[in-house]
Amino acid sequence: MTASTFKPARLVGLLRRLVTLASLYIGVAVVAAETLTVEVHRKLPHDPEAFTQG
Repeated sequence: MTASTFKPARLVGLLRRLVTLASLYIGVAVVAAETLTVEVHRKLPHDPEAFTQG
């Protein structure tokens, strides 16, 4: 890449888009993990005595 074709503003724009997409992905992943956790706890409630012998 030569100095005449390098456009810092374009690079900054691409980095902003990348950060925005990564932030959205993380937000969706957190919501999905919370939903999965709630579903697992509903189907498999925690019962400490279920695994004991007496």
